[in-house]
Amino acid sequence: MSRDQIAYVGARAPEYYTHTIATVADGYVANLTTVLAARFEVRKPNGTSVTWSATIVSASTSSLVLRHEYALDGSDLNVAGTYRVQPWIQTGAGWFPCSVDTFRAEAF
Repeated sequence: MSRDQIAYVGARAPEYYTHTIATVADGYVANLTTVLAARFEVRKPNGTSVTWSATIVSASTSSLVLRHEYALDGSDLNVAGTYRVQPWIQTGAGWFPCSVDTFRAEAF
C-alpha cells in the first residue's frame, strides 16, 4: 500500500496491506516478541465485516509488523471507500485488540 493510505479496488496478490504496532500494543502486551499469531478484523465501506489473515513480518520488544497479502481473485478490496482495520494479536494469555487503522480503496 502507498504511504498515503490509498489502495485500488480489485488489488490482488502480490499486493498487500501492512500495519506496524509500536510500543506496547496499546498496553496489553509488554513485549511484542511474545506474540504468537495475529489477524485483521475489517469493516468494508458497505458495512460488511470480514477477517483477514495476518503474517508476522518482524517483531521486537517494542514493534510488530503485520502483513496481509490480498486474495488472488481481488475480493478483499471489492468496494470503493474507507476500510477500517483492527489488528488482533495473540499471546499465551489470549487475543488482544490493537488500534484501528483506516485506508481508502479507489476505483481507477
